[in-house]
Amino acid sequence: TKYGGHARDLVLGSREKEMRPLDCGKCSGVLVIGGDGTVCEVLNALMERDDSEAALKQLVIGTVPAGSECAFAKMTTFIDPYAAGW
Repeated sequence: TKYGGHARDLVLGSREKEMRPLDCGKCSGVLVIGGDGTVCEVLNALMERDDSEAALKQLVIGTVPAGSECAFAKMTTFIDPYAAGW
């Protein structure tokens, strides 16, 4: 991401930044590369969508831990960030 809230803008779109929302109909999944904040931002944005229930049922959500702590990855059994990529 390039700025705070960028992941949210990528999922929901942004009129101010002329960004279209993620077209979940054309995606089978979302890969989040980042730390806990980025993962949280993407999941929260998906839940804010009008089609959140359908989007969350349809999309596979993957993470590649790349933050400083990666607590989410540790809690979901990925202790080694390199192992999470495999």
